[in-house]
Amino acid sequence: MDIQNENRMEVRSVDEVARVIIPRSLCTKYGISEGDEIAFSDEGSFIGLRKHRSSCCICGSLEDLILIGEARKSICRGCASEIKSA
Repeated sequence: MDIQNENRMEVRSVDEVARVIIPRSLCTKYGISEGDEIAFSDEGSFIGLRKHRSSCCICGSLEDLILIGEARKSICRGCASEIKSA
């Protein structure tokens, strides 16, 4: 990370249960609202986070999803159709 980007960082403290508050300006910029799920990733030298997007648990598609079962898993209509016809 270069010094220019480091100067634009907002610094927040981690609380006793490892929570961090995302600055409102970043929530607004990236469309994050109360109740949204956030995905975390280990990027080696930093922790990445992004708004979680559901995908089909079979093919990974992000389009035309439906929720199935008690576990509320996402599946695309294409995979659902293939399962029905099998």
